[in-house]
Amino acid sequence: MKKGNLTLQCILVQCLFWGLSGAVVSFARIYLQKNMFDVALVGTALAAVKVASALLQPLLADLVDRSKKLTVADYCRVLVGIALVLLAGNLLLGLGGYVLLAVFLATVLMVHLLEPISMSVSSYYLYAGEKLNYGLVRASGAACFGILSVVMGSLVETWGETVIIWAAIVFCVLYVVNLQFLPQMKPFGRELRDKQKSLGLLAFAGKYSRFMLAMLGVFFLGAFHITTETYMIDMAQRLGGGESDVGVILFCSCAGEVTVMLLFERIRHKLTPMGWMCLSGLGYLLKGILFLIAWAPWVLYVAGFLHIISHGIFAPAVIFFAKEEVAQQDMVKGQALIVSLTTLGGSIGIFAGGWLISGWGVQTMLYLAMGFAVVCQLVFLAVLRGTGKTQQ
Repeated sequence: MKKGNLTLQCILVQCLFWGLSGAVVSFARIYLQKNMFDVALVGTALAAVKVASALLQPLLADLVDRSKKLTVADYCRVLVGIALVLLAGNLLLGLGGYVLLAVFLATVLMVHLLEPISMSVSSYYLYAGEKLNYGLVRASGAACFGILSVVMGSLVETWGETVIIWAAIVFCVLYVVNLQFLPQMKPFGRELRDKQKSLGLLAFAGKYSRFMLAMLGVFFLGAFHITTETYMIDMAQRLGGGESDVGVILFCSCAGEVTVMLLFERIRHKLTPMGWMCLSGLGYLLKGILFLIAWAPWVLYVAGFLHIISHGIFAPAVIFFAKEEVAQQDMVKGQALIVSLTTLGGSIGIFAGGWLISGWGVQTMLYLAMGFAVVCQLVFLAVLRGTGKTQQ
């Protein structure tokens, strides 16, 4: 199977995906608003795309798990290829109005759908028993995302919103080229034809009940994580801060996240994957408390650095939890559920949080977010204290 340095190649997959996501998804609001779309319309449209992706990701994952002809890398090529065509069409045809809106939102959807499939590239090799430093792989993706966010912000200010499309095209091309150098993969349906077949979504939920209970916790974790990040500017402004403080908070978050991810491969055997997830749940609770009691912007910086014991631990730990709980033939569905439930929880949190901020202020939104974090931790503890892993 080996074909070059596997860890390095998977690092490139992560970096190029998060570069693409950073350009298309993170700057979507800026791109659309600079193209004269109303703020309310942009927010509603992007939220709708998030919900659509959360519903479609498990269905696509089921297709990947059952495929007898196409590999995980092939599905990545298809999704990136569609995104590349949409991006090039946007650029070359000079689209405008609602046609531009529809094409760009379709691009955002393709990138959202790519996320769990792209994450499954590394998981494929983990299941195959290949030597892979997943902590380093995931940390590299997070670091690239953080660096790109800063660089893209400066480029957009200097060259305008079109640079977002150009950057996304470059990342798409490099992503597809890198896939050509990965060790050979086999379609799951063909590779596992002599083993148990991949389960449908309902059968999956019935068999992997412990995993599904943990996914309830992931839903509430996503609600806390995405809601607080979305309304970070409101949290900073109520303390006298502004956009520059949000940039510092995000940098602190990235620094904490990358630090623990780099070390995770060395320390992960100290606890079970669910044990690490419970520790990350505690980290989220501590962040929530700091958000609630913050009296100055620098307290938010500290809360951001607590990514070192929250998201920085959760992101790799949940992958190993899925590997422990879910059989190989259902791997992609497991990855997709992690992403889709995080996204769905975040979408609901954003809707509820915006409504609460408008009616009762930022502090009320933070009470709701704290409630999400508490429920998440209670669910994780229930899974930790429950029975052993699912029999595969």
